[in-house]
Amino acid sequence: MFTSISIRKAMEKIRDGDWVLPMTQRQYVWGDRANAKQAVIRLFDSLYRNYPIGAFLLWETREPVPFREFVREFDPEADSAAPAEQSQWQRRKLLVYDGQQRLQTLYSCLQYTFAGQVLCFDLFFDRSDRSNSEDRRYGFSFQPANTNLAPSQITVCSLYDEFKNQGEVG
Repeated sequence: MFTSISIRKAMEKIRDGDWVLPMTQRQYVWGDRANAKQAVIRLFDSLYRNYPIGAFLLWETREPVPFREFVREFDPEADSAAPAEQSQWQRRKLLVYDGQQRLQTLYSCLQYTFAGQVLCFDLFFDRSDRSNSEDRRYGFSFQPANTNLAPSQITVCSLYDEFKNQGEVG
């Protein structure tokens, strides 16, 4: 069955522990580590342009399947989350079998940090400016979590919070 869901609703499902990752699912890997942030930026650029970001494959079950939850503060150097306690395995859950990378990226970047950094957007970014270098062609960049941003930059977390509170996040 195909169901459309907003990003906000998907983030709530992950936050509330309704959507989890089966232990058979590989660890978060999106490209090689050197290019992971560029893949994240391209995902957010797709959202910015209102492009579809694909489907997610979930299995709703109460079967005793070992699972782990998504991590908040994603760190590619750290071990992934430990499995949930065995007593939780039989509860109702939706296991994410396809879409882990996109969902983990959205979850971390919209609400927490990604490798200790926050994703930012340059409000003065001009996509039509052909002088933008390869690394500046999207308007998004990663900055240390506790840095003073340029006046034209805003964190994606703060944008998400603002729209989430208004109930308008897609």
